[in-house]
Amino acid sequence: MPSLLICGLTDSKYGGAYYNMGIAYYRLKKYNKAIAAYKKAIEIDPEDNFSKMNLAEANFMAEHFNHAFVLANDLLKEKNISTQHILAMRFISIGSLVFQGKSAKAVDELKDFIKFYRSIPGEYERGWTYTSTKEFITGNKKLAPEQRKLLLQLVDLLESPKEKGDKKLKQLETAIRDIFK
Repeated sequence: MPSLLICGLTDSKYGGAYYNMGIAYYRLKKYNKAIAAYKKAIEIDPEDNFSKMNLAEANFMAEHFNHAFVLANDLLKEKNISTQHILAMRFISIGSLVFQGKSAKAVDELKDFIKFYRSIPGEYERGWTYTSTKEFITGNKKLAPEQRKLLLQLVDLLESPKEKGDKKLKQLETAIRDIFK
């Protein structure tokens, strides 16, 4: 078992230490170790939505797409997650479906994403970063070029201020029509 000393803590009951360990492993691109750390954090604190969100993302990055999809959609049922986290989990859900070749379901999820995005009244907090996700999508050879473009457009929309994002929705809708004819 990894040492909790990297977080300066030695109490194995402290879920935050495992959460921080998960972040460290994620940044080192050791996604399976990050997954294990987030699972331990959730075992200690089953209400820890941040660990759950990061677990979904780590599963996505580890190419455990079905599991990432399930985790993201479970979180979308929670009542206390922020707009940015709803959008991030919707992205993981959509991306997981695209990677699994489930086009019809991906289109449905994209429509729900667009509907939700349009319902956001104004600017919202952004603390979620997509740097590793963009690198993963850009370098992944399993995606067709148009799928890669779609997912990168989706990330671009999520990283844009709401006003610019609203304008980018048209581009996203065009990409959806072009890819999923």
